[in-house]
Amino acid sequence: MTKRVIISGASGFTGRAAVEDFISNGWEVIPLVRKPCGLPNECIIDLIEENCFDKLSLLPKSEVIIHLASKVDFSSNASPSCFLPTSSVLTSYLSQLAKQWSAHLVFTSGILVYGEIEYIDSFSVPKPNNEYGKAKIMAENIIKSEEISHTVLRIAGIYGYMGPEHLGLNVAITASLDDASIPILKGKGSAKRNYIYVNDLAKAIRLCVEEKIQGTHLLGGSEAISIRKMLEAICETILDGAKLTLEKGGESKSIVVKTSNVFPKCQSFIHSLNEIKSKYA
Repeated sequence: MTKRVIISGASGFTGRAAVEDFISNGWEVIPLVRKPCGLPNECIIDLIEENCFDKLSLLPKSEVIIHLASKVDFSSNASPSCFLPTSSVLTSYLSQLAKQWSAHLVFTSGILVYGEIEYIDSFSVPKPNNEYGKAKIMAENIIKSEEISHTVLRIAGIYGYMGPEHLGLNVAITASLDDASIPILKGKGSAKRNYIYVNDLAKAIRLCVEEKIQGTHLLGGSEAISIRKMLEAICETILDGAKLTLEKGGESKSIVVKTSNVFPKCQSFIHSLNEIKSKYA
């Protein structure tokens, strides 16, 4: 019997990786998108429509719902209302659907729910200091209030080719492949991060489903490496040993996430870059 999964935000960066991973592992995928994207079996969902929940209820019953759709705005002047469609309305709809179907719901939150903490582990207390983080906490609470089978993933920065540009690493990776542009490091770049490769994230999401992982978990890459070393690795791996461009600049703080022990180690940053190069160069 074919296993079926519904994925919201399927046309996004993480969404496309998740769709590809689930399909390659034998799942039937129903992608939820805001506008036609050419994905097989895609379902167009407009949250403004009054019959939106009715349309969702008509979808084939699925064992799993993955909620990736999200408004991304980390700015200090972001309006709380701009997050409501995906964080409140769609989260509520998908939670009700999961309850109706006795399905497992996986929700991707983020480490911004913790505000500015340099080391984040299972004992860290959420203290969001922007509207994006507050919206993620609101969505988490909606899911928990429904008392359904669920996994909440609080995820570190996600990298890969054509990844979101708010993460400078994604800009550097994409520009190095598309235009052979050499990354520019402003400052010393000594701050450490353990960003997660988008394909590793997609596998972790599927693991939550197949291993029936419950509750709230932290998820980041297996290596905490400096921004400088990441950019130097791009120069070495993708640009065949080019020299990193250095400029004066301020320093940022390290942010390291201790991944929940229910997840296996992610591949190394160098291995991920080689995979990206072989696929997109």
